[in-house]
Amino acid sequence: MIGWLALPFRSRLAQEWLVIQTISIITTAGLYIQFRSIWGVTPAIHWVIGAFITLIYPLAILRSNLRHHRPSEEDKRYPSLGWGIWISFLRGLLLSFLGGFIVAGTPSGWLIWLPPGLIFMVIFLDFLERWIDRTVAKPSILGNRIYIHMGGLALLAGSIVAVRFAEIPIWFSLTGILRYACLIIQWLKKNSKWDCEKPNPGLIRQVQETVLLGWIGFALMPNFSPPATGVIGLILLLPYLLGTFSDFRSSLGKNELPFLPKPPHWFTAWFPLLPRLGLVISMAVIYFLGLLKGMDAGWLILAGSIPLWALIGIAGRFTGALTTILMGISVSSSGSWLNMTALICGGLIMILGTGLYSLWKPEYYILGIKTTPG
Repeated sequence: MIGWLALPFRSRLAQEWLVIQTISIITTAGLYIQFRSIWGVTPAIHWVIGAFITLIYPLAILRSNLRHHRPSEEDKRYPSLGWGIWISFLRGLLLSFLGGFIVAGTPSGWLIWLPPGLIFMVIFLDFLERWIDRTVAKPSILGNRIYIHMGGLALLAGSIVAVRFAEIPIWFSLTGILRYACLIIQWLKKNSKWDCEKPNPGLIRQVQETVLLGWIGFALMPNFSPPATGVIGLILLLPYLLGTFSDFRSSLGKNELPFLPKPPHWFTAWFPLLPRLGLVISMAVIYFLGLLKGMDAGWLILAGSIPLWALIGIAGRFTGALTTILMGISVSSSGSWLNMTALICGGLIMILGTGLYSLWKPEYYILGIKTTPG
């Protein structure tokens, strides 16, 4: 019998669980001591309270599902956690550090860079975990569950922190709230034996969640500020909310949204060419205006590379991501309509991709997709 506390102490899993608790307590306490000397006593106390409260969630998910560390319920339990589970735990630990800022508020000095840095580290670990899952990791019920919950926690904690810092509107927190509504429905369905299909967000929703989390990281950077964060946030949020609401209906055993039919293949293949063309034109004009004004050479190289990449489709959604970074900074300092146009086109490319006639779509390679739609 393996219950909440029924792991044999000499087992490898029990020892790893003890190590995880020790690492969590030591690192959180160590950061508290550092924050206390840099930030002040009161903010540091608020931070450590929020961090420990957030940390309870990933630890509880991991501990309560250790008995499911097996390929299926009929198989034997794995003797140790494995790299994938350890990376998921590390993501949860970093997210607990991020959760501390929900209580503590906006930090001062160089600590202002810590929340976006934590989010970018979580995204990197997410990609690393996906790569390990495709190469060396063994299938595990525990691994799937903790991965789903850490993805939901990342969106929820990240969006609440960004709203708390007044970088994005309050409605952006719907990203995390709706995700957890789906998880709650799944849990209720499992315990009440509802006869309905299990929702499967699929790859598209995972890509959207990664893009949204990345944008939250950029929004938390000191050189980003409204209205750029609100505009691009709305562009990225709307298709995600529609898709997640469709998943929510599926969790209730209902059909997909009747007003949101699946777009035909020609639409997904050809429509991305419109924002791609808009990006080429707007960024080319911005580049030549920058030449006339004698702007910084490094900025001109980036601004001149983007329309070329978009024209031949050499970098896929990364072209859109780079555009939103550059134009987000520009719009934050000066609200030029030309920069705003490039910002919107870059955001649409982050969602839709570059469509037909693209030489290379690296995001599909990184995510482990063998075929590139459109």
